[in-house]
Amino acid sequence: MNRKGLLKWSYALIPVFLIAMEMRAGAMENPFPTLVPQLKRVCPEPFQMVGTIQEVGDGRVLFDKKAGYPLQKGQWLIVSQNQPHRSPAMQVRTAWIEVEALFEKTVMARVAVQMKKPTMPNDLVMTPPLPRIYVEKAVGASLAVVHDAIIEDLLEAGFDVRLVEGKSPRSDLQDFFLELSGNGALVCRVTTAPPDRRIIFHENVAAPSLSAVPGKVSNRGTLPTPRPEASSIRQPPEEPSTDYFALAEPYTRVTACDIPGGTGREIACLGQKDLVIFRIEAGALKEISRKSFPVNDVYPLHLHACDLDGNPGDELLVTLAQQTETIGKKDNRLCSWIVGFKDGSLHTLAENAPYYFRVIRDGRGDRIPLAQRQGTYRQYEGPIHRLVWQPSRQRLEAAAPYEPARGVHGIYQFNGVSDDENRIMILEPDGRLHGYLLPEERLAASGERALGAYHALSYPLKRKQDLYLGGFDRKTFDDVYTARRFERRRDFQDQLFTLHSEGAGLMKAIAGVGGAGRQRSGQVVGVKWMGDRIVETWQSEIWSKELLDFTFLEDPSEILVLYRDSDGYALEGIR
Repeated sequence: MNRKGLLKWSYALIPVFLIAMEMRAGAMENPFPTLVPQLKRVCPEPFQMVGTIQEVGDGRVLFDKKAGYPLQKGQWLIVSQNQPHRSPAMQVRTAWIEVEALFEKTVMARVAVQMKKPTMPNDLVMTPPLPRIYVEKAVGASLAVVHDAIIEDLLEAGFDVRLVEGKSPRSDLQDFFLELSGNGALVCRVTTAPPDRRIIFHENVAAPSLSAVPGKVSNRGTLPTPRPEASSIRQPPEEPSTDYFALAEPYTRVTACDIPGGTGREIACLGQKDLVIFRIEAGALKEISRKSFPVNDVYPLHLHACDLDGNPGDELLVTLAQQTETIGKKDNRLCSWIVGFKDGSLHTLAENAPYYFRVIRDGRGDRIPLAQRQGTYRQYEGPIHRLVWQPSRQRLEAAAPYEPARGVHGIYQFNGVSDDENRIMILEPDGRLHGYLLPEERLAASGERALGAYHALSYPLKRKQDLYLGGFDRKTFDDVYTARRFERRRDFQDQLFTLHSEGAGLMKAIAGVGGAGRQRSGQVVGVKWMGDRIVETWQSEIWSKELLDFTFLEDPSEILVLYRDSDGYALEGIR
């Protein structure tokens, strides 16, 4: 680098140059001694037989667990055809799978990628080929020595190291990407290949000494800050408001709503047996109206607000599922409900509708009501329709399929992006964000981290075929989970808002179990599609609570968060 180029470096990089000089004077050891052991732990011997497929279901497989071979949740495996007289490594691959649950003799796995050949019972389950580790070739002078030391360690450990320059290489799911950066401290991060980009190693080494172990700072579990390029985007309120309301009974959902004669500070809350309208007034919640569900023994799943009939005020779209049992198998049936507000009280417009309901916003900011059916053995099935209320016949209709959602699996997982009808963002059940180009459905952008699984409420869905677990144990139904809110806000430059969730535990709101005493944390996040990334442009504070839902209040601008902790249920504002 010439003298002119050196002048461009900030004084903030001086400690990193000192680190590099110290390493040149010493043994040039890898400053991240736990890197290679961690990679060895997550990289098993390739093409090892770990089982054979027993059952193939809806996006999942069950295989027997080979004795003596250790498996772990989240581990990548491959499925291949079981052709006689061919070695395991030469079999035709049918799928990539990810381990989800370990039983005594069997393993449940999610099908991440399905090849052209279908996965069938008796197919082989094996460990994947050896990974390639992609390392950026061009690094600054301050990182060169560290860069070389890491590569030497990886080569000595037998890893296949590839240098990357410019465009990202074509990679397989078992491959890793190693990133090295420094600005007063060294940061090493290793992720799996796109689009998953799961972080498997992330550590900092604080200046000035790399060899001192106490100087190492771990970043596992910490949350990223907004990107500099997102700083010009209008941000939601950041300061906690004075609005805090302890709730006397459990609620699962909240949404702002417009009612005739309202003040603009009305919200609807979905309880276990009824729907309640509150008004925020003089620092307190004032109950305006309450109406019991039209059926008993229901799971309150979702709540949205939208003007359906063209009259003043919103209608409330309530997704309900009634508890049922079929030939000894637990199950549910959708019996959703539409409620209006007139003459100071709630009244029913439609009930017992066999749909999931959702309201999204289009490119103009208009609210669009949607509906989708449940399958006999699938949580979501069939096209997503635009919902229409026929006032002359006082009847609800699912009109033609909603074109922007063509090909989308679940009604709650998608949103449009800006004014571009050829882009769509998908929020996967595990919290990963992907951006797709239409109509070819090509993956074009990925989120930088998974937002965690949202397991606030589960309900049963019967299985087509019982799952044999060993002994006399059989699984006749699956626990399926409601989706988190995923909201597009035109008034905040088309950012999309949702919940980040961390920690173990499950709240079954109807049964009133789980959750309490189990530490969870979460936050509201805003995201935006930028280039080939989905960037977190805004984050609320991290709440040490189980966040259930949130809604936007307009005047004054405020995000109202519904959560549950050991003290019960509460609403709290961010203004």
